This record gives sequence, C-alpha cells and structure tokens, in this order.
Amino acid sequence: MPVGFWDMFFDSDYRQRSDINDTRESAAAVGYEVDSLRGTVARMQRQIGDLSVLVSVLIRLLEESGHADVKVLRYRVEAELDALAAARQQFGPTSIGDLRATAQASASPPEPEAPTTPTTCGKCGSVVPQNRTTITATGVVCDRCAG
Repeated sequence: MPVGFWDMFFDSDYRQRSDINDTRESAAAVGYEVDSLRGTVARMQRQIGDLSVLVSVLIRLLEESGHADVKVLRYRVEAELDALAAARQQFGPTSIGDLRATAQASASPPEPEAPTTPTTCGKCGSVVPQNRTTITATGVVCDRCAG
C-alpha cells in the first residue's frame, strides 16, 4: 500500500528528516556568513596595522621637524581616551563620534572664532572680511566678484 500524504505528514521520522535538512541548510548559511566575517575581520586587522604604522611615522616626522613634543602628545591622547571612557560610562555604548563630541564639549569651552581682517576688493572696491575673499591672478577680490 502506497504511503499517502497524511501518513508522511504525521510520520515523526519524516518530520525529523525534514528538520535535519532545514538545520543543515541553516548551518550552511551561517557558515558562509562566518567565512565572510572572517575575511572582513582580516581586512580590518590589516587596515588597523597600516594605520598604526602611518600614525607612528607621522608622529616621528612631527617630532623630528620640531612641530610636536611626544610627551605632550602622549598626555593629550591619554586625556582624550580618559574623556571618552568617562563619556562611555556616563552615556553607555554609543558611536565614537557622539562620545568624542560629548567629551570635547565637557572637557573645554569652545574656542572663540579667529578675528577677521577687513580687506578691500580689488574689483568692486567694497570692504569685506578677509575670510570672504579669494586670491586671483589680478589680486584679492570678494566672493561676489569671484563667483
């Protein structure tokens, strides 16, 4: 006598085989995702290593040229990391940008804007702030005349 649909449906062996096949498919999908993540992590590790070398070379160049003091730089980096850790404790895990903005806002008041020097436009003769001018081959002109 042939096996009918209802016989297969209520057959616990059939359901077990079906569950096993579904589990195998899920495991294969998860395995693919894990392999993909391994590749991503390996790429990120190489990038972090490259960035670490870049930063150390830049620091050495700044130190050799006399533009930076390594001790001061180390203290400032430690202070920044401490501020980020404090913000992370206070506000919980958020994005690094949010933490950095919070840490900077709490660490020091905003710096005042640099004063602007009045400059005369070489084309129209109007007096405008220096940050609203453009240097051209014919001289300094205001943004309205340059655009």
